[in-house]
Amino acid sequence: MPCRPYLPRTVSSISLSIPFSLDPGDIDALVIVSGMGGGMASLIPDLVQHIRDRMTEPVFGLLTLPCTREGEAVLARAANSIDALIPMLDGIFLYDNELWYDRARIHKEEEEVKGGDREIRLPWQKQAPPIEKIPAGYAGINTMIARQISLLLRAGEVSDRPGTEAAEVALDAGEVLNTIRGMGCIAIGYDREHIPAAKPDLITRLRPVGHTIQESHQRASRMVTMARKAVDEGISISCELKGAKKALVLVAGPPHELSMRGYMTVRHWIDRSISGQEVRSGDYPLSGTRFIAILIVLSGLDRFPRIESLRKIRDQVAKTKTTG
Repeated sequence: MPCRPYLPRTVSSISLSIPFSLDPGDIDALVIVSGMGGGMASLIPDLVQHIRDRMTEPVFGLLTLPCTREGEAVLARAANSIDALIPMLDGIFLYDNELWYDRARIHKEEEEVKGGDREIRLPWQKQAPPIEKIPAGYAGINTMIARQISLLLRAGEVSDRPGTEAAEVALDAGEVLNTIRGMGCIAIGYDREHIPAAKPDLITRLRPVGHTIQESHQRASRMVTMARKAVDEGISISCELKGAKKALVLVAGPPHELSMRGYMTVRHWIDRSISGQEVRSGDYPLSGTRFIAILIVLSGLDRFPRIESLRKIRDQVAKTKTTG
């Protein structure tokens, strides 16, 4: 959150060690990253207990659900792991590989078209790094998850670097934690859009006022469209928007491309749509990027068709073993 985020290159394994040199004062929360259905998931309860014996910070899970093609045994183990971890963790970010496997392929093709663009620049970087290509398959899913979660972890960061823009509505780690802590399962909606190259200042100044107003409307409309796409097409796991008890909206990109009018429209839409009353929001201005992104966190969700499907498969597998 305020500290620099670290995310592993894969979400298929977990780390069983905690560095003794780690300063607890730099930690707002810990996130355990794992795929469900494999053997490593069974180690998470012991790891959580190990952490809680030594630290007081909240512990969250970032868990992926297996694809149907991985077989009934894997799906059944995933259901058991999810049911065991929900009461143990302070919150669980869920990603459904069944949804994201094909999305990774589509995103890979889109990124190849935009190969000359540059990725979002972090506050401590002098310039944006070359864009990371989206690979196919599970590696592609991991890359997209890391991109989304790292944006959430960077919310509220500030930099003393000259020329760094300040957020108009800043989010801090406390607000993120208040949205997700103790709220059970969490879904993340995300959308990102390429921004055309900026026009020279002289051309901008010579434009009529009406043209500037039209561009302002277009920026606001784009943000609203991206928010709806994030919830409808870019959600981490299928769920009902109205089932969320809390929500958080974060927009990021070049300051001149972030429309406060669009931002407020999105916030009001989310506020009216969820069952709860708490919606937090903020912007994260980033210079030197050719992308604008919106991230919507939905917490307190308790009904997921995909998890219910996994539980049914588990029960069927158990019944088959009993009758067999």
